[in-house]
Amino acid sequence: MLCLGLLEGEKAYCVDIFDDQHLNKDGSGRGDRAVLESNLRRFGVAPEQVKIDPRSSDLVHPTDLISQVGPIRLFSIDGGHWLDIVVNDLILAEEVLADYGVIALDDFHRAEWPEVSAGYFKWFAGRKRQIVPFAIGFKQLYLCQSDRVGFYQKILAENDFLSKLKVKTCDFQGIKLPVYQRAILPESSFASFFKSYLRVMHPEKLVAA
Repeated sequence: MLCLGLLEGEKAYCVDIFDDQHLNKDGSGRGDRAVLESNLRRFGVAPEQVKIDPRSSDLVHPTDLISQVGPIRLFSIDGGHWLDIVVNDLILAEEVLADYGVIALDDFHRAEWPEVSAGYFKWFAGRKRQIVPFAIGFKQLYLCQSDRVGFYQKILAENDFLSKLKVKTCDFQGIKLPVYQRAILPESSFASFFKSYLRVMHPEKLVAA
């Protein structure tokens, strides 16, 4: 899906250990290179548009990415979920991110993976660039340069589809953060439960309704 956002002349850089699952300390996923390459063909993404790096991300150097694809405008972090690798991936993203770029951190504040949140706060305390959150929802925390927060939040607010999925605004790390997801709680009414289910699983049906 990320590759469908490539502009003319752009390339994507994919990092995954694939079959080297002995490196997957917490069993947080299992990449399949054959499935990846099949999906790329299915959606018309040419092989030369994607650099596939079958290593652990803690072995990837910023120059590896910059030399292949240049500064990154959308860096998706959804690899290992233990503290050290989350910190590593955020540092890597910070060092290669374009000035206007966005980092999407998966599973932030998700109960099954508390070290993702711990890794984020450890990285945030020592980060070198003024990268801050600008939105949260659907398991993702979205980050950008502090001087771009208003730019991205304006785009989100003006999007008719997303505006119907926004549930609240909260103060988080000094930022007024739009929130696009609500947890399903045991005490929720059936209507709230159903609405929350649609928000996550079928947002297009919720917006249509």
